[in-house]
Parts: sequence; structure tokens; C-alpha cells
Amino acid sequence: MARALDGRRHTFRPLTEAVVERHLDLMRQWDGPLDLVAGFALAVPLPVISQLLRLPPEDQERFYDNGTAELIRIGISADNANEHAKAALDYLAEVVHTRSRAPRDDLISDLVTSPS
Repeated sequence: MARALDGRRHTFRPLTEAVVERHLDLMRQWDGPLDLVAGFALAVPLPVISQLLRLPPEDQERFYDNGTAELIRIGISADNANEHAKAALDYLAEVVHTRSRAPRDDLISDLVTSPS
């Protein structure tokens, strides 16, 4: 795992910085009170993760919805949060399975094809 992560380390910083800059720009344009948790702390990690894993753009909204619901657990029942967590994990398991059968140039493929 360390080998796969180390091989991609050079991509982490620019991706993270781009997502952070995009959200800071949105925050600068916001008129009125700003919720740092919703507008930044929860908004940044999932886009970074989805880009690092190279999840297809058409799947990112589903990944964000399920991941955000699990992260915040505010205003939803524990059962609902668990359903979202299961949906996110099921989706990622599907991606891992697909990429183990047809590796691509991405972190997930590196992880599933790297020698133990």
C-alpha cells in the first residue's frame, strides 16, 4: 500500500490545492453569513478523494451525497446515515472490483494490483 501511495504522492498536493482554491473562491464570492463547516470543511475532502481515486464525474454527486451524509450525521437518523455509508462502500467496492479486472492509471488500480 505504501508503494502505491508513494508513487502517486506527487499528484496529491496539486489536486488538493486546486480544490481548496476553488472553494476559497466560492467563499470569497459568498454574500452573507458563511458556514465554514458546510462551505469548506465538508466541501473539500470528498472532491479531493474522488479526484485522487479518479472516480467518474457522473458518479461524483452520488459519492458526495452518500459521503457527506455519513460525515455530518446532522439532521438524519442513524439508520439513514448507515444506509448512506453502506451505499458509499458498495459503490467503492464496485469500483475496486472493476479496476482489479481492468486496471487503469489511478490509485485504486495501483492498490489492487500492487504486490503485497
